[in-house]
Amino acid sequence: MLSIKDLSFGYGQQRLFSNLNLQLEPGLHWLSGANGSGKSSLLRIVAALNHASQGSIHFRQHQVGSAAYQALVSISADAVCPLQDNTVEGILQLVARCRGIPMEPLLLHAKAFMLQPLLRQNVAVLSLGQQKKLSLTLALAAKPQLLLLDEPFNALDPESLVYCCAQLQEARQQGALVLIASHLSPQSFQLKLDQHLELKAGGHLSVVPL
Repeated sequence: MLSIKDLSFGYGQQRLFSNLNLQLEPGLHWLSGANGSGKSSLLRIVAALNHASQGSIHFRQHQVGSAAYQALVSISADAVCPLQDNTVEGILQLVARCRGIPMEPLLLHAKAFMLQPLLRQNVAVLSLGQQKKLSLTLALAAKPQLLLLDEPFNALDPESLVYCCAQLQEARQQGALVLIASHLSPQSFQLKLDQHLELKAGGHLSVVPL
């Protein structure tokens, strides 16, 4: 279970949410909301990339930021920003070493996302869609128990979209907790959701009927 209690966060004087509470069981969860509602920020906080001003986050009783917690989590965001000067293959090798996973699943996802011809290319020259595919490859290959996806379908071609949805369904079937933040409607995709949540101004969460 993912447990978020009394979470508050903002940028400077802009308060995105206060005292946000959320508990999620394993399954496929969709988080929608208007631009600026804090969807991306919430995912980054859960991934320990940003830090809340107050509140607590635990997954399977491990505290956010702890080594045990981070070993269970992967996030796919907009781009692989800190690694722009590396080649695609170099990033795959780096992630394999850091996460302690073999190269095979990374290369399999890269091939499915049609990145194989780009292995020697620097990340900086990749298109937005190619960078999204690389980010998804890195997140999926680790087979995390908590998979966080920020706008995962942006700029994907139809074949990659079908593959991505199939991988998310497989992760759900294997008992992972998958949280997708998107401004799009989930009805547009071939996904069996367990829950659809909407994040509103101030951190108010509501359940949207499936």
